[in-house]
Amino acid sequence: MLKRHDPDIESLQVPHQAPGEKLYAAELRGKVRGEDEQAAIAVSHHRTEMSSPRRRRAIRLAAYTDSEIVGGGEKSLATLLRNLDEQIEVTVVGTSADTVHEVAAGRADVRTRLVRPVNGKRDLAGMAAHLRAVREIRPDILQTNGQPWSCQYALSAGVLTRGVRTLAVYHAVIPPISRAQVWRNRRNLKRLDAQVAVSRAAARATEQMVGLASGTVRVVHNGVEDRPITPLARPVPGPIVGSVGGSCCCS
Repeated sequence: MLKRHDPDIESLQVPHQAPGEKLYAAELRGKVRGEDEQAAIAVSHHRTEMSSPRRRRAIRLAAYTDSEIVGGGEKSLATLLRNLDEQIEVTVVGTSADTVHEVAAGRADVRTRLVRPVNGKRDLAGMAAHLRAVREIRPDILQTNGQPWSCQYALSAGVLTRGVRTLAVYHAVIPPISRAQVWRNRRNLKRLDAQVAVSRAAARATEQMVGLASGTVRVVHNGVEDRPITPLARPVPGPIVGSVGGSCCCS
């Protein structure tokens, strides 16, 4: 208690004061100041702990392709993986050893996983291999690379695996071979977390073919690495005619 000679002044209770302890004004100021400083230090330590960044687990990405050849879509995927943040753990999954190797070649510390292709709707062993691969890799994100009717068994494996966000990227627009294919894939595609096409025309055409609402397929253009180019010497004088071709019928 703080006791003064003036009876009109109330007695003040100091925090943590011992019973019966008497403090005068100077002692009171010192004790309160000391407790305030201790409180300020405690708050400072608490704020430091709260503001310090916590170490996050690296994002795991599985990039899947069922292409047997290395075309433009596979080269675009390789460019994407080569330029992703190094903190992202990447696993390239596919049904062709050559394609998997080419897609993964440009990135250090990349993992690869080869799975057997699914040969028809009755190939339960092939379907089980895809499901087993996704569940063993346990990616945070599964990205498939192809067109609306490809990679369907990898997409199914992603949808059926808890904790996996499944993304389909469409590089080409190819008409379905039957109405049953549209019906079967539509159910699967509606369950995906995201669908991306590399152009606005491809996105709208995919929505119309599959029967998806407008705007379902987002547009993300392919990235192109900025590399220095050295002009070549002209092989012949006069006009030169060039041509560009793709490696498949849909290019």
